[in-house]
Amino acid sequence: MGMMTNLLTAGAVAAVVSLGSGAVEAMTVVVQDGVYDIGYGDLFVGVVLSAGGAGSWTVTFNAIVDPLLAGANASITSGMLSAFENLTMSWVATSDGFLLNSIGVETELVSLSTEFTTDGIFGGNDIGQYLIFSWTDSEAGAGFDFDVTAAAVPVPAAGFLLVGALGGLVALRRRKSV
Repeated sequence: MGMMTNLLTAGAVAAVVSLGSGAVEAMTVVVQDGVYDIGYGDLFVGVVLSAGGAGSWTVTFNAIVDPLLAGANASITSGMLSAFENLTMSWVATSDGFLLNSIGVETELVSLSTEFTTDGIFGGNDIGQYLIFSWTDSEAGAGFDFDVTAAAVPVPAAGFLLVGALGGLVALRRRKSV
């Protein structure tokens, strides 16, 4: 009975650790028009600068794992929002230029997620994607920081596995106390 309890406890701990693992493996500074491989736990940071007027800033990410869920977070420096007009952040498939997801940046913290897939759900092979920032007008020298992080797609079955393991532990404790 003690061995079974230890096995269930180890299984529950492993499930909790696997669900909570989101450690960042590496940080990479990206540059405009750069091409980068993205995998689980990667962190990319960059700075978008404007020469004034309308413009855009692009970086390409190629997933090394399929599927890969990546969240792009634009963190706008306080007071810089007024320096850009109609600032948008978009994910676009490199295979066919299909717009996967886009958002207007109207606050100091905006997030935009995408999934890198090869199944054609979003208009083709989306394992390679551009992250594009664009604006219709800006002040010269205006800029903001952004980051891109990649995290595994959550598996709903893992939650049921955890609940089942914890339920088994409770049942064993009740049985032992009776």
